[in-house]
Amino acid sequence: MFDDNDLPPARELPPGVRGQARQRLGEGIAGRPARPARTGLAIAVTAAAVGVTAVGVPILANGPGPQGVGASPISSGPPIVEPDPDASTAPEPRFNLRDGATADDTKRCAADGWKPAFTASANGVTLITLSSGDKVRFCELTPETVALSAPADKTPTATRITYVSPTGTVAGTVADDEEYLSIKDPAMSEDFGEAAAEIRDGVFIAPNSVTASPKSLTLLSGWNLTPTEVTSLPAPATPHKDRPQPDRAGLTDCAARPDGTPLIDAHAWQPGAPVALTATERVRTARYAGLLAFCLVDDERETARLDVTDGSTPAYPVGRVAEANPYVIVNGAFYHFVPNEQGDLSSDTEFIAGLATDDRVARVVLTGGDQPIDATVTDGMFVLPGVSGPHRYVLTVVAVDGTTLTTVKIGG
Repeated sequence: MFDDNDLPPARELPPGVRGQARQRLGEGIAGRPARPARTGLAIAVTAAAVGVTAVGVPILANGPGPQGVGASPISSGPPIVEPDPDASTAPEPRFNLRDGATADDTKRCAADGWKPAFTASANGVTLITLSSGDKVRFCELTPETVALSAPADKTPTATRITYVSPTGTVAGTVADDEEYLSIKDPAMSEDFGEAAAEIRDGVFIAPNSVTASPKSLTLLSGWNLTPTEVTSLPAPATPHKDRPQPDRAGLTDCAARPDGTPLIDAHAWQPGAPVALTATERVRTARYAGLLAFCLVDDERETARLDVTDGSTPAYPVGRVAEANPYVIVNGAFYHFVPNEQGDLSSDTEFIAGLATDDRVARVVLTGGDQPIDATVTDGMFVLPGVSGPHRYVLTVVAVDGTTLTTVKIGG
């Protein structure tokens, strides 16, 4: 049996090893029962074979996931010569990242003379980083609003917050040697933990990652996530409505929670009918501008959880990620937490919610779990409750006339 003296000496890792390890770990975690999240939302796993002390994989909304397309070239961690067994690990950002910006988005920003460097999206927020020489500014878009920050100088020797917004976005400049940065909002529910920022081109961005009006934030930097409390924040940007949206019923149970990330354009969401999950738990879905949201309410624990997806932003657990397809996007969560043998609350039951992105979709059938589950699509949305099993599912998408439009894999 191995003991500490049998372990190989610490060594530098080839580029990409840590990112690949996180991805493999996420796929493995997806097949395990869930436990309620604690602060940090991390499940630590020893990986001595590749010299990694621990890898954190969050399991709830707004936690990090695999890096998106066009992500910053820092996917592998810095070399660790002497790993600290008590050190934290930096989570991966969970944003859809791409170079430049579309012509339409650039026009909405109305920032003549500023060049779009890159765009990041999360939960319906689109954040464009604009550059001009050594200066940077941020343009934040929702389907309804636009907000443009003041210019700021890049600071190669310091990391500082230069932009916060009512949509829970944080952005700023970073020191040249900064490779990891997470942001923690003390006002947020413990179910969320810190949000990993994306670092690129001398700036950091974290769209829709904190509360609407944070009083203070903690920056967690470096591989060991050294904390720095920031109590002097810039005034929140003031968005203006350049594309007003009609009022709809929205998601009143979750939209205005002060301890979570804000729901963008909250008045404009079209809700679905609530679905009872247990005697004390229910879920309601809503749709808006190609986005799917759900509000999971637990009356007994007095909690309400909001989650939003656009179908392309990376998310965990990967067991609820559908392969790319033109018919549906899905998301979901564990519920019905009960005491286990260790005295902790855990769950092996989840629901999967979906949005039909094709008007022909009338019904869906989920197979691959303990039993088939089917649901009718109403107002373009559906909920599949009572999902349990290996977390590797197949969703059959059915048209009004009963013909199968496609089958979609969900999970690894």
